[in-house]
This record gives sequence, C-alpha cells and structure tokens, in this order.
Amino acid sequence: MARPITWASALCAGSVLCGGASPPLPLVYVNMTGGNDQLVFDGSSFCVDGEGEIVAAAKSFDEDIVLFDTATLRGDRHDNLGEEIEAVYEALVMGTRDYLRNAASSAC
Repeated sequence: MARPITWASALCAGSVLCGGASPPLPLVYVNMTGGNDQLVFDGSSFCVDGEGEIVAAAKSFDEDIVLFDTATLRGDRHDNLGEEIEAVYEALVMGTRDYLRNAASSAC
C-alpha cells in the first residue's frame, strides 16, 4: 500500500514504521511517486537499520534509484525537502501536472 503525502507522514515515516519491532529489524520502505485521482504520492522511499536510523533515502517528488547493501545496511542518501512550504509546492505541481497528463490521454 502506497502512502499519500501529508506533512506529518513526511516528518515521522521512519520513526513510526520502525518503532514497533522487537527485536529491532531493518526495514526497506518503498513508496510510489505521482498524482493519482485525488491523492499525491511523494516517493521518499527509505531504508532503516535495526536501530531505526535512516541509512538510505530516495528523493521526494521525483523518480529515483537508490543503491542499498543489505549486508552492510548502508546505501545512498539523496536530498529530501526540508521545509513544509517546499513539500506543499511540489505536491501541487506534481498533482496538477499528472492530472493534466491523465486528462489529455483519456480525451484521445
């Protein structure tokens, strides 16, 4: 199940998803990106180690490839949006762009 964007989910996705395992387990969280009907998915996939530290992360609001080594639990960390206003802007741009693309393709 993909997670649509909310500011709260962007801030705490790693800690919420990894806090309940006992003993702590590594986790790979993969999320889609793009607008779909009334939802916008921000991407922001990530990997965490057994302590809940984010050890690999994909870009937000863009397709991205992240290399992650399951043996060493290390991987690429790409920049994500830090400010709420940036995330809102990117969500609006992506949602509008994908809506117009879908509307244009269904009109043909």
